[in-house]
Amino acid sequence: MYTIVIIAIIAIILIIFGLSYILLLAYGRISDKGAEIVTKFFGEARGSTGLILVILGVILLIIMSLLIEEPVGIPDFSISVKPMSGEVQQGGVIPTIVTVAGILGYEQPVNLSTTGQPSGVAINFVPPFGEAKPSYTSSVTINVDQNVPADDYTIIIKGMGADGKEHTCSYTLTVKPSNTTNIIDSMESTVGWGKYRDDKGSSMNIKSIPGRTDKGIEISYDLKELGWVQIS
Repeated sequence: MYTIVIIAIIAIILIIFGLSYILLLAYGRISDKGAEIVTKFFGEARGSTGLILVILGVILLIIMSLLIEEPVGIPDFSISVKPMSGEVQQGGVIPTIVTVAGILGYEQPVNLSTTGQPSGVAINFVPPFGEAKPSYTSSVTINVDQNVPADDYTIIIKGMGADGKEHTCSYTLTVKPSNTTNIIDSMESTVGWGKYRDDKGSSMNIKSIPGRTDKGIEISYDLKELGWVQIS
């Protein structure tokens, strides 16, 4: 900051002396005091001296402007999500990351929320809010229910500052059909009964009950983390 002030002072002095030289050459003398100062520091006036001083002053002003790093503005924040899209099967889970960054010293807490997700899609932020100084990240978990229709969905992620400022970004969620295999059988025989395993590590056993016919069956399952079992 002090460097910029010093450069500005030197630039103004050079421009003033340069213009004084030009006036001195044009009108003979600007004043007794002015002529005395000019000749004391730069000697007798010569044709190009004034112009050179003005040019040097302008160059210093340009250098000063380049040294100014922070633009003048109002503190604010930005919000972004990465990755910006993802695919998940019905009944699955998919993660992403949201970043909230302060601009020009913004220090207010920013709360995160979403809109646009279909029924059956649950979205959790960890943490759900934080101070953007200079930034913070939130881990996002998107849980998709088995009954969510396969389709593309645009989820709007909103950041709301404590001062009322609001910004958004979008995430595209693609829900794919589940690869679940429907097990359909009758009690006419015990042939063909077996174990079904999903891609999450869970398994389901369906078998006939000895001595029973028609619709009598026995079902047992081993449910692993992130696995699921649906019986209808």
